[in-house]
Amino acid sequence: MDGCATNLSHMEIHLSPEQQSRLAALAARDGCNTAKLVQDAVTRFLNDEARFAEAVKLGLDAAERGDFVPSDKVWAGVERIDANDLLARVRAIQAEVAQLPVLDTRSPEEIIGYNRRARAVQG
Repeated sequence: MDGCATNLSHMEIHLSPEQQSRLAALAARDGCNTAKLVQDAVTRFLNDEARFAEAVKLGLDAAERGDFVPSDKVWAGVERIDANDLLARVRAIQAEVAQLPVLDTRSPEEIIGYNRRARAVQG
């Protein structure tokens, strides 16, 4: 046996005090219990892992068939941008945006009516 439990229906996990505090804060913010948050997080993790594994398999299969673009052709199509020029452009945009008036002082969640977890904001 490799140390993995075979019966996971009553799994126990150990969280640091900081993790517990952060989890409780998220649950309070989203109006749900911590067990539901953990179950949702595990589901997202498993889905992400499955998508990643499938993408890797597709890439390996394509490479085995010789179906790929050589790196010199990839880089030939990439626009070369001077870092200093890009930074100057970003700073100019930041300065322009900073001059705009604040027309609505509500948070983004209050404006759209949903928080990051797509739960309705009550208020």
